[in-house]
Parts: sequence; structure tokens; C-alpha cells
Amino acid sequence: MLRSLFLLTAVFLFTTGIATAKTLYVSKAGDGSTGADWTGAYPTINQALTASASGDQIWVASGTYNEHVPLVEGVALYGGFAGTEATDEASLRDPLKNHSTIVSTKRSKPVFRGFTNTILDGFTITSYNNTGGVSVDECYMTIANCVITQNSAGGIGIRNSTVELTNCQILNNQSGGGAGAYIESSSVSFGRCVFSGNVSSSGGGGLSVLYSKIEMLNCLLTNNEADYGGGISVPIESEVELIGCTFDGNTSHLWDPQFSLVTGQAIYQGDPPGGFDPHTSVKCTNCIVWDSWGPKNKFSVEYVFNNSDVLGLFYVQNDTIKHTGSFDLDPQFVDPEMGKYRLKSYSPCIDSGTETTLTDDLDGNPRPVDVAGRGEVSAYDMGCYEFQLKPADMNSDGMVNGEDLLIFQEEWMRERE
Repeated sequence: MLRSLFLLTAVFLFTTGIATAKTLYVSKAGDGSTGADWTGAYPTINQALTASASGDQIWVASGTYNEHVPLVEGVALYGGFAGTEATDEASLRDPLKNHSTIVSTKRSKPVFRGFTNTILDGFTITSYNNTGGVSVDECYMTIANCVITQNSAGGIGIRNSTVELTNCQILNNQSGGGAGAYIESSSVSFGRCVFSGNVSSSGGGGLSVLYSKIEMLNCLLTNNEADYGGGISVPIESEVELIGCTFDGNTSHLWDPQFSLVTGQAIYQGDPPGGFDPHTSVKCTNCIVWDSWGPKNKFSVEYVFNNSDVLGLFYVQNDTIKHTGSFDLDPQFVDPEMGKYRLKSYSPCIDSGTETTLTDDLDGNPRPVDVAGRGEVSAYDMGCYEFQLKPADMNSDGMVNGEDLLIFQEEWMRERE
């Protein structure tokens, strides 16, 4: 997202390394002699991994690398370098400008295979040969500042693992289930992530969650497609907690005759239509769920909406749906057709959330921001974007108009006295 997010990540990660660890370099322009600097950089990531040991860092310059990459335990892999940075200039890397793109060359193998205590940071990950983007199995790892896109067997698959994803974009992937992310028997946290354009031929266009616990903070899920659960499918024994997230434009194709509705464009709990598991729950706090989120059922699945804007909330009447401080009002996005999901100044979602521990939004801007005369509970907004006051908004009411001009004139005259 914003360059500041990359800088913060770099400052933390690059200053907590092991003192005896070495840095290896990968660049298409290197001569491959030692990997000890950009001049002698290895031409492939796998060569650097072969020469690495636990605690090492690998810096990868911009360029396209056609290889399958099995990560090495304890090794941190960083992309987004121009290929000229000195050893003390790690914070200058910029994955938004310097694209380190990895394209899988092996059919039916993921681009990256995770390993315990590894870091994957600053890469564009894509494949076209019936392969997935990232596979994580029985390990702990961190993924940050990555674009996982156009993988034909799913963006990321996580099984029996603990994974943290921060500031990642998971876009335009396809699969038979969990096109953006398939999560099974795992604990996963997503912070400031975008799921968009992912298409599943069964459940979970954005995510499919089984036997797992996930947390999503400041995330945007839009224009994902599936038979059921266009945004998220939670078929069995899972807990999903969403704080400050936005859903819009997600699509489900399967019609459920038992409930006479499309099966969960934003969120779907339970097995495919007809069967439901009694141990699934979805809790939304300060969220905008502007898609259908069915099914409307009387089974033991549970939806909890705290201070959220939920389409059709008051049309559903059963004991499994609990809501506090929530409403069903047009959130007034700036321009959803153009992918702009920030809030207009008159959005009912401004200052309508409840207190949370979040200190920034999807863009990295501060939250909460108190808009004068709005909200009674807190200054937190609903959704993944916090409304930001403009410098010319002298009275902090969210609008720039004649009142602000008068305030400015009064202050200006007072300064001249």
C-alpha cells in the first residue's frame, strides 16, 4: 500500500537479525561468483538458498525469476530492491517500484513452499501451469508486502500452520475451493490485506476456512466469486473474527431452494446447501458487509455484528444472529464501481464504530479520527478505511466550506493584532 508501511516493516525486520548472520544477494545483473554483494549476486533465488543457513537474509533485486522456490528454515527472503543498495540501506527498498516477480516453472508445484521461521516479504508471486502461489504446511511463517496474483490453483494454501500476513494483495486467483486462500487446521491473521477478483468453482472465492481460527484486521474483500461464499466460506468447525473490514461486490452463483436465496455473497457458514456444522462462528466488529451474507438459517451457526453496517440485517429473524450498534444504511463509498471504498463525508459509517485496538487503517492512515458532531460511542469508523480530515477543515466537521474560511479569516486577523 503506502511506502511508509514498507519502511516500518523494514526498520523492524532488518534490525532484529542475528549478529553473525550473513546477507546474500540475488540479481539478474550479478556475475554469480559469491552472492556476497550486488556485483557477485547469484542469478537465481535457489542458488542463494542453497548457500544460506538459518538466520541469513536474502535480498532480491527487481526482475522476473522463473523458478520454484522451496524456502529454507530460518531464512528471510526480501524483494523490492533496485540492486544498488548498500548493506545499511535496507529501508530504501520499494516493492511498489522495484518488482521482484517469481513465476513458477514446474507444473503442479507452488511458486513458494513455506518452511518454519521463514519470512517472505516484497514479492509478486504468479504461475500459469496449474500451480498455486504459496504453500504452507506444518510450519510458522510471516508473509508481508506481497502480491499473490493469477495463480491457477489458488493464491495461498495453509494447512496445520500458524501464519501472519500483512499488507498483502491476493488478486485474480482461481481454484476449486478457496481461490484466494485455502486455510485448514491452522491459525492465521491477516492485517491490511486485499482480496479481489478471486474465482472459486465451489466455495470461498476470497477465502475458504476449515477447522481453523482466523483474524482479519483492516481488510478489503471485493469482486470475488464462488458457488457459495463469494467473499468467505466457513464450512466446518471454525472461528472467524473480522475487525474494520469491508465487503462489496462479491458474488455467489448457487441458489439454495431451502432458503430461497443466493448462498452468501459476502460470508457463508455451513456445508454446501443442505448441511450445516454446529461449530462455526463469524464475528464482525466495525465492518461494512454490503453483500448478502446468508444463509438465513435456524441452525447452530452464529453471526455476531458489533457496530457494523450490514445489508439486509433487519430482514433476518432468528436466534443465531446477534447485533449491537449495527444498522443497514448505504455506506456511501466514494466510487465502488472504480474500486474506491473510502467513505464520503456524509457516510453514516463515520464515527459509528466501537473502540478497538487498531491504530491505522488499510492505507496506513491513523485511526480513529474524530469528526466533530458525529458519533456517540467512539471516533472509530466502520470499514477498512478511516475518514481523514483535510488540512483546510478548520472545524473538523468533515467538510470544507464557508465556515472554514470564516474561521481562517478570524485566526488570520487575530494573528495580525
